[in-house]
Amino acid sequence: MQVIKRAMLLLLVMVFFLLGGCTSPSTTSVTSADSMRPLWVDKPHTEAGLVGLGQAGRHFRGPQAQRDLAMQRALDEIARQQGVTIRGQSVSRDSLSGGMSTSRYDVVSVQTVDGQQVRASVRYEWHDKDADVLYILMVAD
Repeated sequence: MQVIKRAMLLLLVMVFFLLGGCTSPSTTSVTSADSMRPLWVDKPHTEAGLVGLGQAGRHFRGPQAQRDLAMQRALDEIARQQGVTIRGQSVSRDSLSGGMSTSRYDVVSVQTVDGQQVRASVRYEWHDKDADVLYILMVAD
């Protein structure tokens, strides 16, 4: 009989802990990158003017190449919104020298809108260090 009473008491205590856990505030943690993520990264068009958001992950040529790529993508976005004409050329080169083979792939794109260049300036820049992604928001001049 005493074993049944202890089991009932233990069950009752467990129910209280479960109910207490359901009513306590959420303790789900937010990663540092999410808590510091600027609003313009997810909603770039809340900014005034014609904007383009560019992003680039880690680049094998380093941080400057990562930044250049993010800026180019932001410019591409602005150009698309202006009715851009894009001319592209891809060149692939392979060479063999002394038993070593190398490959090189170049992409060149020229963007014009009614014969004029697309011009913009950087409004915001943010680097998500956890994901190593650089975001750049540019605004057309």
